[in-house]
Amino acid sequence: GMGFRELPLFNLALLAKQGWRLMTQPSSLCSKLMKAKYYPTISFLHAPLGRAPSYSWHSIHSSRKVLASGLRWRIGGGNSVNVWHDPWIPENLAFRPSSPAPPGTADMKVKDLIQSDHSGWNSSVIRRIFSPSDVQHILAIPLSRNAYPDRLIWHHTRHGEYTTKTGYQLLKGIAELSQPTPSVTNPNLTLFWHFLWKQQLPTRIITFVWRLGKNILPLKENLARRHICPDYVFEVCGIDTETWFHAFVSCPFSRAVWRLEGIVV
Repeated sequence: GMGFRELPLFNLALLAKQGWRLMTQPSSLCSKLMKAKYYPTISFLHAPLGRAPSYSWHSIHSSRKVLASGLRWRIGGGNSVNVWHDPWIPENLAFRPSSPAPPGTADMKVKDLIQSDHSGWNSSVIRRIFSPSDVQHILAIPLSRNAYPDRLIWHHTRHGEYTTKTGYQLLKGIAELSQPTPSVTNPNLTLFWHFLWKQQLPTRIITFVWRLGKNILPLKENLARRHICPDYVFEVCGIDTETWFHAFVSCPFSRAVWRLEGIVV
Protein backbone atom coordinates (compact mmCIF):
# COMPACT_ATOMS: atom_id res chain seq x y z
CA GLY A 1 0.00 0.00 0.00
CA MET A 2 0.93 3.68 0.05
CA GLY A 3 1.61 3.63 3.78
CA PHE A 4 -0.96 6.18 4.96
CA ARG A 5 -1.35 5.53 8.69
CA GLU A 6 -2.32 8.93 10.09
CA LEU A 7 -5.81 9.58 8.75
CA PRO A 8 -6.03 13.30 9.71
CA LEU A 9 -2.71 13.99 7.99
CA PHE A 10 -3.78 11.98 4.97
CA ASN A 11 -7.04 13.95 4.74
CA LEU A 12 -5.09 17.21 4.90
CA ALA A 13 -2.76 15.99 2.16
CA LEU A 14 -5.80 15.13 0.03
CA LEU A 15 -7.26 18.59 0.58
CA ALA A 16 -3.95 20.11 -0.45
CA LYS A 17 -4.40 18.36 -3.79
CA GLN A 18 -7.57 20.37 -4.28
CA GLY A 19 -5.73 23.53 -3.31
CA TRP A 20 -3.02 22.67 -5.83
CA ARG A 21 -5.66 22.36 -8.53
CA LEU A 22 -7.08 25.77 -7.66
CA MET A 23 -3.60 27.20 -8.19
CA THR A 24 -2.60 25.30 -11.30
CA GLN A 25 -5.94 25.05 -13.12
CA PRO A 26 -7.33 28.59 -12.88
CA SER A 27 -9.56 28.11 -15.92
CA SER A 28 -11.52 25.24 -14.38
CA LEU A 29 -15.08 25.97 -13.28
CA CYS A 30 -14.32 25.16 -9.63
CA SER A 31 -11.30 27.48 -9.60
CA LYS A 32 -13.26 30.33 -11.16
CA LEU A 33 -16.10 29.98 -8.66
CA MET A 34 -13.80 29.79 -5.64
CA LYS A 35 -11.69 32.72 -6.76
CA ALA A 36 -14.68 34.90 -7.57
CA LYS A 37 -16.18 34.31 -4.15
CA TYR A 38 -13.22 34.06 -1.77
CA TYR A 39 -10.07 35.61 -3.28
CA PRO A 40 -10.92 37.70 -6.36
CA THR A 41 -7.86 39.97 -6.20
CA ILE A 42 -5.20 37.80 -4.55
CA SER A 43 -3.73 34.32 -4.83
CA PHE A 44 -5.04 31.19 -3.16
CA LEU A 45 -2.03 31.07 -0.81
CA HIS A 46 -2.88 34.53 0.54
CA ALA A 47 -6.65 34.10 0.61
CA PRO A 48 -8.42 34.79 3.93
CA LEU A 49 -10.98 32.35 5.24
CA GLY A 50 -13.68 35.00 4.99
CA ARG A 51 -17.03 35.29 6.68
CA ALA A 52 -19.42 32.36 6.70
CA PRO A 53 -17.24 30.16 4.48
CA SER A 54 -18.70 27.02 2.98
CA TYR A 55 -17.59 23.68 4.37
CA SER A 56 -15.69 22.96 1.15
CA TRP A 57 -13.81 26.25 1.21
CA HIS A 58 -13.06 25.94 4.92
CA SER A 59 -11.58 22.48 4.31
CA ILE A 60 -9.50 23.45 1.28
CA HIS A 61 -8.35 26.65 2.98
CA SER A 62 -6.90 24.59 5.84
CA SER A 63 -4.57 22.86 3.37
CA ARG A 64 -2.66 26.01 2.48
CA LYS A 65 -0.08 25.34 5.18
CA VAL A 66 0.78 22.05 3.49
CA LEU A 67 1.39 23.73 0.16
CA ALA A 68 3.22 26.66 1.74
CA SER A 69 5.66 24.22 3.36
CA GLY A 70 6.67 22.58 0.09
CA LEU A 71 6.17 25.15 -2.65
CA ARG A 72 9.00 27.13 -4.17
CA TRP A 73 9.56 29.19 -7.28
CA ARG A 74 11.36 27.82 -10.30
CA ILE A 75 13.22 30.83 -11.62
CA GLY A 76 12.65 31.89 -15.19
CA GLY A 77 13.03 35.61 -15.69
CA GLY A 78 12.90 36.39 -11.98
CA ASN A 79 10.32 39.14 -12.43
CA SER A 80 7.68 37.61 -10.15
CA VAL A 81 9.85 36.56 -7.23
CA ASN A 82 10.80 38.73 -4.26
CA VAL A 83 14.34 37.95 -3.14
CA TRP A 84 13.64 38.04 0.59
CA HIS A 85 10.01 37.03 1.04
CA ASP A 86 9.36 34.36 -1.59
CA PRO A 87 10.64 30.76 -1.51
CA TRP A 88 13.08 30.25 -4.39
CA ILE A 89 16.42 28.80 -3.20
CA PRO A 90 16.13 24.98 -3.39
CA GLU A 91 18.95 24.19 -0.96
CA ASN A 92 17.94 26.61 1.80
CA LEU A 93 15.70 26.06 4.79
CA ALA A 94 12.22 27.37 3.85
CA PHE A 95 13.77 28.06 0.41
CA ARG A 96 14.61 31.64 1.43
CA PRO A 97 17.92 33.45 1.95
CA SER A 98 19.50 33.09 5.37
CA SER A 99 21.24 36.45 4.95
CA PRO A 100 19.60 39.59 6.39
CA ALA A 101 18.20 42.00 3.82
CA PRO A 102 20.39 45.12 3.44
CA PRO A 103 18.59 48.46 3.84
CA GLY A 104 16.65 49.49 0.77
CA THR A 105 16.37 46.01 -0.76
CA ALA A 106 13.00 44.90 0.63
CA ASP A 107 11.37 45.03 -2.81
CA MET A 108 14.27 43.49 -4.73
CA LYS A 109 13.29 40.92 -7.33
CA VAL A 110 15.34 37.90 -8.37
CA LYS A 111 15.67 39.47 -11.83
CA ASP A 112 17.92 42.08 -10.20
CA LEU A 113 20.42 39.29 -9.49
CA ILE A 114 20.54 38.11 -13.11
CA GLN A 115 22.68 39.48 -15.94
CA SER A 116 20.77 41.86 -18.21
CA ASP A 117 21.24 39.55 -21.21
CA HIS A 118 20.14 36.61 -19.04
CA SER A 119 23.42 34.82 -19.68
CA GLY A 120 23.73 33.89 -16.01
CA TRP A 121 23.73 35.16 -12.46
CA ASN A 122 25.31 38.50 -11.62
CA SER A 123 27.82 36.96 -9.24
CA SER A 124 29.38 40.25 -8.15
CA VAL A 125 26.03 41.58 -6.92
CA ILE A 126 25.18 38.27 -5.27
CA ARG A 127 28.52 38.05 -3.45
CA ARG A 128 28.09 41.59 -2.20
CA ILE A 129 24.64 40.98 -0.71
CA PHE A 130 24.53 37.39 0.51
CA SER A 131 26.42 35.12 2.89
CA PRO A 132 28.86 32.57 1.38
CA SER A 133 26.35 29.78 1.95
CA ASP A 134 23.59 31.69 0.15
CA VAL A 135 25.97 32.61 -2.66
CA GLN A 136 26.84 28.97 -3.22
CA HIS A 137 23.20 27.91 -3.30
CA ILE A 138 22.04 30.75 -5.56
CA LEU A 139 24.81 30.33 -8.13
CA ALA A 140 23.93 26.63 -8.32
CA ILE A 141 20.40 27.42 -9.55
CA PRO A 142 20.25 26.85 -13.32
CA LEU A 143 18.95 29.63 -15.55
CA SER A 144 17.54 29.58 -19.06
CA ARG A 145 18.57 32.19 -21.60
CA ASN A 146 14.96 32.31 -22.78
CA ALA A 147 13.76 33.90 -19.52
CA TYR A 148 10.65 31.79 -19.16
CA PRO A 149 7.99 33.00 -16.69
CA ASP A 150 8.68 32.10 -13.08
CA ARG A 151 6.60 29.15 -11.91
CA LEU A 152 5.55 27.81 -8.53
CA ILE A 153 6.44 24.14 -8.21
CA TRP A 154 6.20 21.45 -5.55
CA HIS A 155 9.74 20.91 -4.32
CA HIS A 156 9.29 17.31 -3.20
CA THR A 157 8.71 15.71 -6.60
CA ARG A 158 11.02 15.63 -9.60
CA HIS A 159 8.32 16.87 -11.95
CA GLY A 160 7.29 19.73 -9.66
CA GLU A 161 3.68 18.58 -9.36
CA TYR A 162 2.05 18.10 -5.97
CA THR A 163 1.15 14.54 -5.00
CA THR A 164 -0.88 13.38 -2.04
CA LYS A 165 1.85 10.93 -1.07
CA THR A 166 4.62 13.54 -0.83
CA GLY A 167 2.27 15.95 0.94
CA TYR A 168 1.49 13.27 3.50
CA GLN A 169 5.17 12.44 3.95
CA LEU A 170 5.94 16.11 4.57
CA LEU A 171 3.14 16.44 7.13
CA LYS A 172 4.24 13.26 8.86
CA GLY A 173 7.81 14.52 9.06
CA ILE A 174 6.69 17.81 10.58
CA ALA A 175 4.48 15.96 13.08
CA GLU A 176 7.31 13.63 14.09
CA LEU A 177 9.63 16.57 14.56
CA SER A 178 7.28 18.06 17.14
CA GLN A 179 7.21 14.85 19.17
CA PRO A 180 9.76 14.22 21.92
CA THR A 181 12.30 11.57 21.02
CA PRO A 182 12.02 8.42 23.13
CA SER A 183 14.78 8.03 25.68
CA VAL A 184 15.71 5.86 28.61
CA THR A 185 14.37 7.25 31.87
CA ASN A 186 17.15 8.80 33.91
CA PRO A 187 16.25 9.68 37.53
CA ASN A 188 18.79 12.51 37.63
CA LEU A 189 17.48 13.92 34.36
CA THR A 190 13.92 13.72 35.66
CA LEU A 191 14.94 15.70 38.73
CA PHE A 192 16.62 18.26 36.51
CA TRP A 193 13.46 18.76 34.44
CA HIS A 194 11.40 19.20 37.60
CA PHE A 195 13.96 21.71 38.86
CA LEU A 196 13.96 23.56 35.53
CA TRP A 197 10.18 23.94 35.32
CA LYS A 198 10.05 25.37 38.84
CA GLN A 199 12.46 28.19 38.05
CA GLN A 200 11.22 31.77 37.82
CA LEU A 201 12.29 32.17 34.22
CA PRO A 202 10.39 33.25 31.10
CA THR A 203 8.44 30.32 29.72
CA ARG A 204 10.09 30.64 26.32
CA ILE A 205 13.53 30.11 27.88
CA ILE A 206 12.44 27.05 29.85
CA THR A 207 10.74 25.63 26.78
CA PHE A 208 13.84 26.25 24.68
CA VAL A 209 16.10 24.45 27.18
CA TRP A 210 13.64 21.55 27.36
CA ARG A 211 13.49 21.23 23.56
CA LEU A 212 17.28 21.46 23.38
CA GLY A 213 17.62 18.68 25.94
CA LYS A 214 15.15 16.50 24.04
CA ASN A 215 16.89 17.30 20.73
CA ILE A 216 13.66 18.43 19.10
CA LEU A 217 14.74 21.90 18.02
CA PRO A 218 14.21 22.49 14.28
CA LEU A 219 17.91 22.15 13.52
CA LYS A 220 18.92 21.01 10.05
CA GLU A 221 20.12 17.63 11.30
CA ASN A 222 16.60 16.89 12.58
CA LEU A 223 14.83 18.47 9.61
CA ALA A 224 16.92 16.66 6.99
CA ARG A 225 16.38 13.33 8.73
CA ARG A 226 12.66 13.83 8.20
CA HIS A 227 13.08 15.04 4.61
CA ILE A 228 11.98 18.58 5.44
CA CYS A 229 15.30 20.29 4.75
CA PRO A 230 17.53 19.42 1.78
CA ASP A 231 20.92 19.94 3.43
CA TYR A 232 22.71 19.74 6.79
CA VAL A 233 25.13 22.68 6.67
CA PHE A 234 25.06 25.25 9.49
CA GLU A 235 24.61 28.48 7.53
CA VAL A 236 26.25 30.72 10.14
CA CYS A 237 29.68 29.24 9.48
CA GLY A 238 29.06 27.03 6.45
CA ILE A 239 31.62 24.46 7.60
CA ASP A 240 29.80 21.74 9.51
CA THR A 241 26.51 19.98 10.13
CA GLU A 242 23.85 21.94 12.02
CA THR A 243 23.59 19.79 15.14
CA TRP A 244 22.75 21.17 18.56
CA PHE A 245 26.36 20.67 19.66
CA HIS A 246 27.85 22.49 16.69
CA ALA A 247 25.27 25.30 16.70
CA PHE A 248 25.65 26.08 20.40
CA VAL A 249 29.10 24.80 21.38
CA SER A 250 31.68 23.91 18.75
CA CYS A 251 31.00 26.48 16.01
CA PRO A 252 33.66 29.24 16.02
CA PHE A 253 30.93 31.88 16.05
CA SER A 254 29.22 30.23 19.02
CA ARG A 255 32.53 30.06 20.88
CA ALA A 256 33.06 33.75 20.23
CA VAL A 257 29.67 34.56 21.76
CA TRP A 258 30.45 32.45 24.83
CA ARG A 259 33.81 34.22 25.21
CA LEU A 260 32.06 37.60 25.19
CA GLU A 261 30.17 36.37 28.25
CA GLY A 262 33.39 35.21 29.89
CA ILE A 263 32.59 31.52 29.39
CA VAL A 264 35.17 29.17 27.89
CA VAL A 265 33.73 26.16 26.05
